[in-house]
Amino acid sequence: MRLSGTGARRQQPVDLENNLSRHRGENFLAVTVHSLDQQMRRDFDALTELETIEIKSGPGGGQTYTVYIAGGYRGVASAGG
Repeated sequence: MRLSGTGARRQQPVDLENNLSRHRGENFLAVTVHSLDQQMRRDFDALTELETIEIKSGPGGGQTYTVYIAGGYRGVASAGG
């Protein structure tokens, strides 16, 4: 996801990025569930945990999310390495 940094008004302030290869070396805000940080480490130089967010949806229900700064995007790691 990319936020508009131009300061100009846009009809859609958030653009979804499909061509991530253009973003090697960049930093991202990553939100994960189920402790996916170990899988993401292959794709980034560094992961810094910022916050854990718990969303409750009733007695005994809910979901926990972890927010990271994912720094230095390397590109998607190949399945073999």
